[in-house]
Amino acid sequence: MVIIEFGEGRPGDVALFSRVVRPTHAVITGLAPAHLDQYKTLQAAAEDIFSVANFVSKEQVYVNAESDAVQGFLQPDFRIYSRSTTLGWRIQKVATNLDGTTFELVKGKKRLKLKSGLVGLHMVGPLAFAAAFALQLGLTEKQVASGIAKTKPFEHRMQPYALGGAIIIDDTYNGNVEGVRAGTELLKMLPANRKIYVTPGLVDQGQDSPAIHRGIGRMIAMARPDMIVLMKNSVTQHIAAGLSDTDYSGEVRIVDDPLEFYLNLSSFTAKGDLVLMQNDWPDNYS
Repeated sequence: MVIIEFGEGRPGDVALFSRVVRPTHAVITGLAPAHLDQYKTLQAAAEDIFSVANFVSKEQVYVNAESDAVQGFLQPDFRIYSRSTTLGWRIQKVATNLDGTTFELVKGKKRLKLKSGLVGLHMVGPLAFAAAFALQLGLTEKQVASGIAKTKPFEHRMQPYALGGAIIIDDTYNGNVEGVRAGTELLKMLPANRKIYVTPGLVDQGQDSPAIHRGIGRMIAMARPDMIVLMKNSVTQHIAAGLSDTDYSGEVRIVDDPLEFYLNLSSFTAKGDLVLMQNDWPDNYS
């Protein structure tokens, strides 16, 4: 089996890739505002992404149902997965911390315990689907458990590491609003003496950028960090407006020089701190 990730960026990309690759199965992991400098609207992005269903059997299209934005694009024959169920398996005993994520797949009398090095409850659905799909293809339970156990965060993608006495979760590889949701969910549930959230915001959000970033501000505030650090740019005011919507009472810092901040992060943190850094802001954006 060959697994290919489609990196769509403009209308027509997914259809083009599909004509070249001729996929037999398609997995749609979610839908969120991204690349809207080219797509212009989320509707246009969704139509492109879901066009893959024109090239494979509808029964072989698998969709992450935890993504609210996909709901209007689901078709009756699509197969959905989530952190609660996948391909006829129930998902139970879910737990996550900085060491990874554990859960069990249950179907009738069958019970498969799995542990991954990936961090965050948002990973349960994709991991469970991968495990169930592998079993469906004929891998043994031992092979599946071994494969899941080897998974670990990619660099800058929900990657925890120690810095002095603090814990940093590096999730700075660009991102989208669903990534922010997953990160703030994780920040809220993990214990720490002091919680700090750091972000410049998101790029390529198109005409909806002000509303999206105001929503992000509200999302961050709901995680109740003790401090929020914003990198000053064109969306900072909109994130700040979202914080005001929720009457956030913690400390907010606006940083003019992101590079200096990141290079001196160790002098900014203390023992027992938990710092979540999300998203990147390339130099070609204002």
